[in-house]
Amino acid sequence: CEAAVLAMAGLERVDLVHEVAEILAPHIMLPAAAQGALGIQCREDDDDARYLLTKVHDKTTALLTKAERALLHALGGGCHAPLGVLAVEEHGTLQLNARVCSLDGKRIVETEMEGKLADAETLGDQAAFYLLSNGAYEIIAQLEQDAR
Repeated sequence: CEAAVLAMAGLERVDLVHEVAEILAPHIMLPAAAQGALGIQCREDDDDARYLLTKVHDKTTALLTKAERALLHALGGGCHAPLGVLAVEEHGTLQLNARVCSLDGKRIVETEMEGKLADAETLGDQAAFYLLSNGAYEIIAQLEQDAR
């Protein structure tokens, strides 16, 4: 192949960062929903494990992930849909950037929204509604039709 897009974290793990030609900034290529978030499960009745997990739980990351997943759910997208979303916290404010693209890249619908961290899920829903109302519905419907 002439080129490959790989996760920087993976390249760091195998000590290949020196091979990187370019790091794609989020304004060029948004990640998939919840990339970089780690989910850990334990039994509900395991108090020791639940206590230990409170030590690594990050409330802000959980809210950012909630916003991204709400958008993904509202769009009806899955891991193969050409959509990217990135929620970040900046000075106590949630900033959400999202983009849906046609497979050929000719049609792009995107939005940038911000709101309160506590309203993460609502903001994700609002961003999805905006995208759907401005052309994302047609892009996603075409993908589903092509998949059949």
